[in-house]
Amino acid sequence: SSIANPPGAARLRRRDGRPAPVVSFDFDQRERLALNGLVLLRAACANSLMASPRSAGLLIYRLRAGQIEFLLAHPGGPYWQGRDLGACSIPKGVVQEGEDGLAAARREFVEETALQPPLDLEPLTPQRQAGGKTVLAWLGEADLDLTIAKSETFEMEWPPKSGRKQSFPEIDRAEWFTIEEAKEKINPAQMALI
Repeated sequence: SSIANPPGAARLRRRDGRPAPVVSFDFDQRERLALNGLVLLRAACANSLMASPRSAGLLIYRLRAGQIEFLLAHPGGPYWQGRDLGACSIPKGVVQEGEDGLAAARREFVEETALQPPLDLEPLTPQRQAGGKTVLAWLGEADLDLTIAKSETFEMEWPPKSGRKQSFPEIDRAEWFTIEEAKEKINPAQMALI
């Protein structure tokens, strides 16, 4: 780089009032800096998405009587009992380190419903939740029989500080909802998926 004062350019001043030097670069240097900046920016964005916790799930829909219905799951466990509006979610779970998002979405769907997801799935726009978690989602059509759905369980201490462990289903029910119903039932952070 070299210090230059382009003719007719307004001079910047330092805090003490002295003229600030103007740094100029030849075209190749500017181009290299711009490209390096883009590479660094892309890397920072990718690291930000990869560093944040991710979950993946499937938004399944069906057509009934000319209406679209979405499959949503109500989380199991004592903290979700009695909560209905804004409590449901697409069947989803944590993406393990090194795991493909779609593979995780399929795995979690089976774990939470014991149902086979459709083969044809379209990616939806990832959603960032308030806590920083990114939800990856795929959309697919299937008319699944929810009467045979069954969830895996998890174990937690309940009541708190009791020292007793209890098992609860990951989801306590899965249901079909019209678009209007789904917008009331789904967690607000996932509303954009509907």
